[in-house]
Amino acid sequence: MSRGYAVLSARIRAEIEDLDRVGLRVARAIEVARKAGEEQDVYLDSIALNLHDVYSGYERVFKLVAEALDDEVPEGSGWHRSLLATRLPDVMAACRADLERFLAFLDALDGR
Repeated sequence: MSRGYAVLSARIRAEIEDLDRVGLRVARAIEVARKAGEEQDVYLDSIALNLHDVYSGYERVFKLVAEALDDEVPEGSGWHRSLLATRLPDVMAACRADLERFLAFLDALDGR
């Protein structure tokens, strides 16, 4: 493996480890929110913020791959969707439909 791909692989692994930690925070917040009663909104805010962090983490991974494969990252107002359309290995492409649905959900929340 060339040094460039070794660095890319290490950066992707680090992002995935971060995503795992965020996923655990989401799971903990969901558990607490179920028991929180009237204070539930505080935990729901935490869940929403962490879900946004999950999408952002996947975007960072897609950016790393786009830079490595295409030597560029999409720009402009539609860069989120363009990034998902970037040439990606099959492993990344398998996630694309889920991430597009997730992006649509985040767009609806943000009023985009």
